[in-house]
Amino acid sequence: MARRELTLDDIDRMDKKDILEWDAARKQELEDEEKAKREADDLALYTQSFVKAGGREGDAKAAWQAERNRNAQAEASRQSAAATEYSRRRTMEAM
Repeated sequence: MARRELTLDDIDRMDKKDILEWDAARKQELEDEEKAKREADDLALYTQSFVKAGGREGDAKAAWQAERNRNAQAEASRQSAAATEYSRRRTMEAM
């Protein structure tokens, strides 16, 4: 659970640096919570589809993680290829 918002009393007592750090940490915690909620929702939907397609509910999480890893690997490969191509073009332009 993300830390609470600061009250006016808190703000009056705290240094500006501490307030900014608190706000940044709170924002990160809220983002992390939202990401966890989205992932839980995604897994629940995937599990429903997986079971409906004949898979076992107990196997759904592993299958979901494997699919996410395949997608991450494909994206990393795509980005690596794009970076390599960019580097080659920059090298050719420099010649």
